[in-house]
Amino acid sequence: GDVPSTIKVDDDYLYVLSSGKQAWTGDETQGSIHKIDLSDYQNHVTINLETTEHQSYLPVDDTDLYYVLNNNIYKISK
Repeated sequence: GDVPSTIKVDDDYLYVLSSGKQAWTGDETQGSIHKIDLSDYQNHVTINLETTEHQSYLPVDDTDLYYVLNNNIYKISK
């Protein structure tokens, strides 16, 4: 994803938060969260967010991922 901003390793997975390019760049792109299996690097899941959403931070707990968007905290299952 464009503009990777946070990486976390948890339970043999690498999570990468990409914020996407902002509108002021003239080439705005959507943010995304990537889940990569570190045992073989083949199993890769991408969660795409809206083009106009540029999230930040990526705390991880036992069951969920969290990210911040527009001063709100969102939770999604791992």
